[in-house]
Amino acid sequence: MSDRSKGLLVALALSFAACTTTAAQHNAGLSPAHPLYDILEQPGQAATFSPGALLKAPWAFPLTLEHPQKAAENVSNCHQLLELIEQGYRHQQPSEFGLVQAYHSICKATKDSEALQPYRHNHLPQPLFSESFPVQAPADFMVAISDSQRKLAKQSSSWQAASPIREHRLQSPHEAVYISEQGAIQHLFLVATGDYNGDQVADAIVYMESALEAGSYATSRYLIITRDGPEAPITVVKSVWPGG
Repeated sequence: MSDRSKGLLVALALSFAACTTTAAQHNAGLSPAHPLYDILEQPGQAATFSPGALLKAPWAFPLTLEHPQKAAENVSNCHQLLELIEQGYRHQQPSEFGLVQAYHSICKATKDSEALQPYRHNHLPQPLFSESFPVQAPADFMVAISDSQRKLAKQSSSWQAASPIREHRLQSPHEAVYISEQGAIQHLFLVATGDYNGDQVADAIVYMESALEAGSYATSRYLIITRDGPEAPITVVKSVWPGG
């Protein structure tokens, strides 16, 4: 075989390898730190759940919802909760608002994870919730209660720029707590990763519980975020604030 032929074969082999790498797909999947796992009746089965199965998995501690014209209903899984809230059911006591909102947020985030598809590229930071995440993340992550804070969030280039973080606690690659200089506490959980909008790029569903060091403010919501390239900013695909 001539040197020219050998060179051609090597070039073809390298070209095939590059195509194979480009075409490689990564499956969408639920996070090991999915916040629903902690309230399941049988948490040991969590690793085997698909999003659909997780929506119907029984909770260890059911909720009771009431309706202005109907009898109260006990709720023991996400599927029931989403259906009843759609029908107009709400929390029984004012003190239960935050709990029901948290369950509602987690369940809606899990429902959205059913739409996730395999992806080819993942430009999100690894681990996602690093100390530098607020520098890369949009200001949508900050606790914005007042009109002035919401205006600041819209004008700021990042979460860090809008609400500087003074403390970072990485609980796992999929869970972290951030505390701002103003005393806002943000507990972030990765719910799932996959392609949500059909662009072959990984998106992440992030559930977030927010509170203040001083006062009784507390709320729950989730965002779907993405990153188009390794140097691109993280952007929000979808922001959901049930009951907020």
